[in-house]
Amino acid sequence: MTRRAARRTMLFTLMGTIVATVGYAAVERGELVYGDPEYGRKARALLTQRANHPLRPLTVVLGSSRVSYGVDPQAWEATDLADPCRPMMVNMALVGSGPILQRLALQRLLALNVTIDAVLIEFW
Repeated sequence: MTRRAARRTMLFTLMGTIVATVGYAAVERGELVYGDPEYGRKARALLTQRANHPLRPLTVVLGSSRVSYGVDPQAWEATDLADPCRPMMVNMALVGSGPILQRLALQRLLALNVTIDAVLIEFW
């Protein structure tokens, strides 16, 4: 390979990396569903629930697929319908997530400017 071909390859690689990084940053700042569909769907549901019940304390559950399939916020909601100030539970667990992805999900939630009163995290 000549020096000219090597420089051209390096230049295209650098340009491709920059374009991919800028593109992903734009997706991450834009609509939540494009960067991470599972998180985007759950974040929309959380914002809808929060808009419907703004005074209830919010408890967010983070974890892996064990928590995603094992914690049922609808069962929690059915326990005490008489108390309008009972905590609202939202399951934000992501399939296949570990501690790093759970932290990222928490950072994304905090960036949404949602007041979170309690966080339950699966530590395995």
